[in-house]
Amino acid sequence: MTKIQITDENIKKPIEIIKKALNFKKDIIPNKSLTSTHSHKNEDCIIEGYIGALDALFAKLKEGYNEMNAIPFLFICRHIVELRLKFMTNVLHSIDNKIEKPRMIHSIKGLWDKIKKGIRVYVTISDYSFTVIDDFMKLVDKIDPKGTTFRYENPIPREKDFSEYSKENYYYFNFETLYDGVKELNSLLTYIISEIK
Repeated sequence: MTKIQITDENIKKPIEIIKKALNFKKDIIPNKSLTSTHSHKNEDCIIEGYIGALDALFAKLKEGYNEMNAIPFLFICRHIVELRLKFMTNVLHSIDNKIEKPRMIHSIKGLWDKIKKGIRVYVTISDYSFTVIDDFMKLVDKIDPKGTTFRYENPIPREKDFSEYSKENYYYFNFETLYDGVKELNSLLTYIISEIK
């Protein structure tokens, strides 16, 4: 193959934009509400950012299925649930040190299993409601058990093959019900956290 010659003139605009971006830190005034100190408010702010991205992707998916939007949509749905569970684990750990803080774990099932008992101890919730939440956690976990399916170009092989959730079947996903479910789950867990605190 012949070496391709790209002149500076042909790529002048993108290079200038990228060069400008090298100095992005100099133009940003630090927002004190987003410092490294963990608080319930900071965590909500982080998740709200992901929800904003989810809203934008869902708007695109409503126009018509496109894998370019579907894969990041599924990643963000799952990531919102993962983050909310990690934040919830921190809250429960702060009132009961028997509840382990989350470590480097991306498993929805693993995180949910850590806090299920704590929710039962500190929150009165009907068996029906708890079962619905539990079933939804299992569904989100099945979509991507290790948190790798939508994160990497070549995902790490799954422990089990959930063929109905394979990439070939994304077209058949009901993105609207998943979108609504993730948003409502996030709101519900946020409410539970506020009640526990």
